[in-house]
Amino acid sequence: MALHSEHVDRDNLGGGRFRDTIALKPIAYRKDGSLRHITSQLAATGDPAFPVGVSELSDFRVDPRIAGKSPLIHFGKGGSFARFALLNANNVSGVVTGNAITFLNVWNNADLTYTMGGHRLQEDILLRANHPRSFAFRLQEHMGFDPLTLVFGNEFRILQPVLEPPAGNAQMSIPLQWLMTQQGGKWILTMTLPTGDWTGWTLDPTLTLQPDAADGKDTTIASNTQ
Repeated sequence: MALHSEHVDRDNLGGGRFRDTIALKPIAYRKDGSLRHITSQLAATGDPAFPVGVSELSDFRVDPRIAGKSPLIHFGKGGSFARFALLNANNVSGVVTGNAITFLNVWNNADLTYTMGGHRLQEDILLRANHPRSFAFRLQEHMGFDPLTLVFGNEFRILQPVLEPPAGNAQMSIPLQWLMTQQGGKWILTMTLPTGDWTGWTLDPTLTLQPDAADGKDTTIASNTQ
């Protein structure tokens, strides 16, 4: 799983001084009056459309086999949800391990892993030699989506994709942007890599619930006052 901060806020303190506040994902959530550690183990759901999933802070369900343009994942909370299909993907089966499911060669020379972490669905696309230049997802069904903010009914949002270097590589992460288009009345989200060979790098788009003090606790680090 890529290790980049989820929220970063910079305050101008004046006199050339700034304060960066970095908020990391929750490690516990509140249920029945007490805080519980997040476990998020994928298990059978009994839902024929999405046979594998977990409900903790969010409702995440996934089909363990990619089949054409059928929806692969369901992610949501309360009245807000999204169901995504992969475009131009190979029909492959996934392997579940703990709170993650991995699809090998889902695109030619690119692997896909979904990791559920409480309120955060991490999506890692591992790039191999001769990988594709772009990756597209169709928003097959949804409730409350705003294409300008990538927010679903104030419940959760899609983060902008990030290109992460291999472990031990001193290069910095590269922020990317979603391209939003419509096809047949459905939203298509496409991310295109910069020119070059990104073998060994990881493309990281993510779905995350909005922080909610009633549901979970965030670890917040205030640092780098300069």
